[in-house]
Amino acid sequence: MSSAAAVAGLGIKDLGFVYFDAHDDLDSPDVNENGYFDAMGLSMLRGESWKTLMNTVPGHHPMELRDKFVYCGLRDLSEVQRQRVADVGMDVIWGDATKKVDFKAALEAVLERKNFSPSLVHLDLDVLDESLGNVNDYPSPGGLHEEELVACLGLVLKKVTPTSLTVCSFDPDTGDGDKIAKIGIRTIITFLKGMQETKALSGNN
Repeated sequence: MSSAAAVAGLGIKDLGFVYFDAHDDLDSPDVNENGYFDAMGLSMLRGESWKTLMNTVPGHHPMELRDKFVYCGLRDLSEVQRQRVADVGMDVIWGDATKKVDFKAALEAVLERKNFSPSLVHLDLDVLDESLGNVNDYPSPGGLHEEELVACLGLVLKKVTPTSLTVCSFDPDTGDGDKIAKIGIRTIITFLKGMQETKALSGNN
């Protein structure tokens, strides 16, 4: 949801997406099983759901989200949700609880194959592996560890021109608030410093 709002505010038609999230956010009300509104953010952005509501958002225009979109760490999906991701045709770097995934190498391969600039960077902290603690009510195994996330975001700064960073879905009351907050703060500060160093973020922005 936060990224859908950011897209409307940015007003960039050819915007790319680097999407760190354990969940696809492509649900529509027709397939959603728990009423969780944030699970519908990308379907709203695509113009598939909540059309009347989204038409009231200044700057909103439906986007295809096919050629310049990559998920990293996606894993906690139902079979219906997996099929929706396949149908839309985004690039995906899947998280996997049964084997080690080299997230940085896989992401680098995608970012070298396509031009994602300019790009919105979406960071849902539940992309972190559940062994690090509860980010929210939807932890899952097979995600990124802290150093992997920092490394992947550093790679994004080298390969993509970021326009914004949205950070979402952190609930400090789920049991591991202080630990996750420290990881999140470190990640955000590192990314913003990198944006300054690459001139993607200046004192005038």
